[in-house]
Amino acid sequence: STLLMLVSALAGRELMLAAYRHAVDARYRFFRTAMPC
Repeated sequence: STLLMLVSALAGRELMLAAYRHAVDARYRFFRTAMPC
């Protein structure tokens, strides 16, 4: 996702991969919402 790429650019690839692995292992659910303006 674009947001994941943006955060990776700021936080670093390894930190984001570790956080993603943790989220998958902990069975976090990812939802994408679009809010109308």
